[in-house]
Amino acid sequence: DVEARQKVLDELLERKTELAQLQLRVENLAKLEKASQQTTARESDLRKQVENASERLKLATEQRTKAEELLKSHREHLRTAEQMASLEDHRAQLTPGEACPLCGALEHPFADSAADLPKLAEIEKQIQSAETALNEANQAQQTSQTTFSKLEAEIENLTKRQSELKAEIAESTEQIQSVAKSHALSRSDC
Repeated sequence: DVEARQKVLDELLERKTELAQLQLRVENLAKLEKASQQTTARESDLRKQVENASERLKLATEQRTKAEELLKSHREHLRTAEQMASLEDHRAQLTPGEACPLCGALEHPFADSAADLPKLAEIEKQIQSAETALNEANQAQQTSQTTFSKLEAEIENLTKRQSELKAEIAESTEQIQSVAKSHALSRSDC
């Protein structure tokens, strides 16, 4: 009779240990599920941030393109103005009624149009301003690209972590079900 009681007591202690282990697994499962929910929420938040960063990157790229076009336009304007200014010496030598040494024309309608020449200094200031705008646009684009890339990398890491959590949850669930099933079977053996 003492042996039978000892056997029952040993079985009860074993079941108590199994139940304690089961309790720990259930608690761990709850932690894993909470971490999974937090990861999902963080990933959702990051995806919204990526959308915003993508839009900012697109706008920065458009601004850079516009700044490049404006700078190109100002530089072309400067070249044209410099060509016109280089002909100024020839214009100054033109005399009404005498043939032009360049084209042979007797009339010189642009001989007195020096006042209409574009001011090179003004054009150079426009170029400097356009270069500054281009530098700022390049910086904005780089900043946006860096932010976008960091967010993408963080999403990739979260996606990987989420997969790991799901695998751990599935494994923990399976272990809990296995222990619970074996506990139920051993209980019916009593």
